[in-house]
Amino acid sequence: MAASATLEPASAAGPGTDEIRIGNTIDYTGPVRAAGVVGKVISAYFDKVNAEGGVNGRRIKFISYDDTYNPAKTVELTHKLIEEDRVLFMFASVGTAQNAAVQSYLNTNKIPQLFSISGSSMLDHPNEFPWSMAYTPSYETEAHIYAQYLLENYPQGKIAILYQDDGFGKDHVKGLKDGLGGKIPIVAEIPFKVTDPTIEPLIAKLKASGADILFDATTPKFTGMAIKRTAELGWKPLHVVSSASKMISAVVPAAGLRDAEGLLSASFALEGDDPLVVNDPGLP
Repeated sequence: MAASATLEPASAAGPGTDEIRIGNTIDYTGPVRAAGVVGKVISAYFDKVNAEGGVNGRRIKFISYDDTYNPAKTVELTHKLIEEDRVLFMFASVGTAQNAAVQSYLNTNKIPQLFSISGSSMLDHPNEFPWSMAYTPSYETEAHIYAQYLLENYPQGKIAILYQDDGFGKDHVKGLKDGLGGKIPIVAEIPFKVTDPTIEPLIAKLKASGADILFDATTPKFTGMAIKRTAELGWKPLHVVSSASKMISAVVPAAGLRDAEGLLSASFALEGDDPLVVNDPGLP
């Protein structure tokens, strides 16, 4: 479906006078279904806001659809949210390829694409896409941080890379390579598709490379597989996983909690000793 040139903007209260409609797409049942907890938490929070009187007396109606991590379905459902459900803006939709698939449509129609759950560099082009804004830090920046850590602590290491063959994985790989500057050898590099049923054969190939560091740019389902398979093979590399797998609590128990010991990853949060946020009401 092409972007509509005559799309009328939604009113600030949505189609009714007493509600604010907010749109969202998330994978609830597909290969990244662990991300579905994001939609459930957002919905629960908005329920809390509504129970306390809403926003200036208006209730929030959060409409979240399951796109099964399929960009084509994201496009279809986003059009439905804008043109039929008449949401005011898109909020916290999950996925790099998914957000990319609707970015032009939303910007053309001046529909805010807010707090997208993706650290892709494509969301950081305010001149071209002024209506788009990411929630998570840049994947490239995150991978730079891992590279710096490896240079400082494992300068004699050998790296094997497993990555999702899309913008998510490729941004991580680019950031890692840029950060390393060729100072630590990458001895193996294997992509996979999110539609692949398993990555077990790939883990065996990465082990055979002789690497002692595994850089794992995968989403939770596949991170869980990688944890389980490295343990089964008796391979014990330094296992670096993307912060996108912070939802890994949904899949690690199946892989084995003991086998997940020693994982290296990153997170982002307000730091209590930072003078810039000491009075921030959002600080626990």
